[in-house]
Amino acid sequence: MLSESETKPIDSGRWRRRLVRGGTCCLVSLLALSAIPVVILYFVARSGIMTIPFMAPRVQHDRAPLREVIPVPTTVEQLAGRLVLEDAQTMTLRVTEQELTGALRSALAAHADVPPLIAATMQVVMEPQRMEVYAHVPNAQGDPVSVRLRVLPKIVAHRLVAEEGEIVIGNLRLPGIFARAVISGMLERIPELRLEQQGRSMEVESWELHAGQSTVRLRRVSTP
Repeated sequence: MLSESETKPIDSGRWRRRLVRGGTCCLVSLLALSAIPVVILYFVARSGIMTIPFMAPRVQHDRAPLREVIPVPTTVEQLAGRLVLEDAQTMTLRVTEQELTGALRSALAAHADVPPLIAATMQVVMEPQRMEVYAHVPNAQGDPVSVRLRVLPKIVAHRLVAEEGEIVIGNLRLPGIFARAVISGMLERIPELRLEQQGRSMEVESWELHAGQSTVRLRRVSTP
């Protein structure tokens, strides 16, 4: 004789719901996994690091700089020679964005390991509350991609630091936490800002930004 549990009819509706629920979960998981490569390709296309043929026309385009800077041919050494002695302890240097752009391009062009595209397109824009460094770099296929760095530089304990920072590669703006980490890493590699000038040992005390130019102030290092 069969027990009640053995004779109880199968609840087809319950099994059907379980089957639908399980199938839906599998489908959602499959779609999520399939979307990951698409999302990665999308951000790669936006950045321009690689040219993705079927995405590039829609999402890849360069961000423009604040303005175009026409460089004045000069060198870092020539700029340093323009230091003005204010008093026995202080020297100042006023540099326009055109002069700084020209000096940077000259310095980059002198290095064989710097792509000519970067040396030819590097420019600096100065505003009272930010400085923008802009250039085109070659991507994996050799196509030009814009890189825009905006910072508010400060001098703290004779070292260059940035209070704010933004990095845009192509059409992709890096999240703030990543941008600040990258900028901090770059600035940490810069040694203390010291200069030997006219027999004096000077260190950078401040860097003030103005519209289209900046003022660097150096103070003589006291010797015991």
